[in-house]
Amino acid sequence: MKKLIILFSLFSSLAYAGEVKQVSFTYFGNSGPNRQFYACDYVEAQAEGFLETFGATRIEVSCTGGIQNYSMSPVSVRAKFELPQVTGSSVDEVVLEGDSFNPNCGINSKIINEFVKMFSTIKIIKKSDSCAFQSSNYSFKLQIQR
Repeated sequence: MKKLIILFSLFSSLAYAGEVKQVSFTYFGNSGPNRQFYACDYVEAQAEGFLETFGATRIEVSCTGGIQNYSMSPVSVRAKFELPQVTGSSVDEVVLEGDSFNPNCGINSKIINEFVKMFSTIKIIKKSDSCAFQSSNYSFKLQIQR
């Protein structure tokens, strides 16, 4: 019976290692009284960077819409990635925050909030993601189990 419990515990912890997740969302750019548009290159780079910070692997991010050829539309993001393999009980504290000169609060907060939902290894300790003004900034304090 003891061996069965140990095997079950081992199997249940491995069941999530390398699990493939998919996320898709559209950001309409409605932050406060202004509407903001972004280039897909920027959005893809930000999404990939956040996923790498969270420990994801085999990351594939694509974006449609945005600023292109004299037109502007909302950005739609699709991401596929593998969840990290938690190898121990260490926990890292990570702070993600915008640059005060160009915070891009709306899109970055949306990306972080959408991705964090997919990770059982991430706990939000504190966040400020109210993007009421174009100059608003965002800040997330996270605990990430590694």
